[in-house]
Amino acid sequence: MIQAVILAGGLGTRLRPLTETVPKPMVPIAGRPYLEYQIEYLHDQGITNIVLLTGYKAEYIEHHFGEGESFGVHIQYSKEEIPLGTGGALRHALGLLDGKFLLLYGDSFQPMRYVDCVTSFGKIGADACVVAYDNAENTDVKNNVYVDERGVVILYDKTGVDPRLNMVEAGVSLYKK
Repeated sequence: MIQAVILAGGLGTRLRPLTETVPKPMVPIAGRPYLEYQIEYLHDQGITNIVLLTGYKAEYIEHHFGEGESFGVHIQYSKEEIPLGTGGALRHALGLLDGKFLLLYGDSFQPMRYVDCVTSFGKIGADACVVAYDNAENTDVKNNVYVDERGVVILYDKTGVDPRLNMVEAGVSLYKK
């Protein structure tokens, strides 16, 4: 099964004061760290090879999860000493990445079958694939991706101001190394 890479190194400034003592992925939800739910969800889908891209207060994550054995997974860590952003974090972890991998945000949950994404990724033969959703339901999340009629991402804009933006990037993507 495909390797999962989780971005878990951000400062979590919008969750202050909760993140003054723990990193954002370790903030408890119903008595358990959020990241525990995400890892459990991956495990339940047969994804057990996980790389955590950590940074801010990384020791809390490493202490809680160790090498993942008590969660039925194998976890490796790539720790940033200074924030590098998504691309920088991936480059820093390059030696740990498999030929293909699933990239997830460590602070968002998408109830989906990751195996379906992996299958689609294999069929399209692209170097990268992003999961995006139609924001027609007006979820108060700004559209940040323009996807053309072929399903190709033409524009990604975090500001969400371009009127062509018609989808929201869901925090799930797949890449070839």
